[in-house]
Amino acid sequence: LNCRRRGGIISMLANVSKIRLSYLTTYLFATGTVRYLYINMIKKNISIKIESSHDQIAVTEEARGSRIVDETELETDSEKFEMTTEGILRVVDGRIEIEYFETEITGMAGACTCLSFEYKNPGVVSLLRTGVVESALVFEEGVRHVCVYTTPEIAFEVCVNTAKVVNNITTNGGELFLNYTIEFRGAEKESTSIHIVVTPIDVPVKKPDID
Repeated sequence: LNCRRRGGIISMLANVSKIRLSYLTTYLFATGTVRYLYINMIKKNISIKIESSHDQIAVTEEARGSRIVDETELETDSEKFEMTTEGILRVVDGRIEIEYFETEITGMAGACTCLSFEYKNPGVVSLLRTGVVESALVFEEGVRHVCVYTTPEIAFEVCVNTAKVVNNITTNGGELFLNYTIEFRGAEKESTSIHIVVTPIDVPVKKPDID
């Protein structure tokens, strides 16, 4: 091939490539694929403020064999705590994940907690905790889920009844409110209200040392 013909072929191939790239770019934007790929690349450092209150309700020994339990036969132990810690917010396969480590305040120091939910369905929240105490819980308003709770001594099933889920967390932070009751082996219940505030942390880029 002479130089003129070779140059013409190269120019034609370049134009075809540009057209294909243009069509591909248009398709990706039209289908939202570019936005999906961008969201799934997000990973942020965050500040997490947690306010929680627990009411543990147990049936007294005298009432355990009774079919009808009176309110006077219930023992209630209340506990409240508030803590602020840091963690990671990331997006994996269309799910927002919020991960942090528990502290001595919660009695589970060292355990890693991961809250997650689908970006398009924030009303169903999953909690996965690993470490000294392990649990896999699902919170969905008005739905009763059978979940797993594991301690160093034993693993057992628990029932999670969620009364309220308010979740407006996005990749820019937000708030999550949960109100739920956990039933332990039919003899004990723990009613919990938890309010979580997630705030992104702007981490400055470290400047290189200049001699």
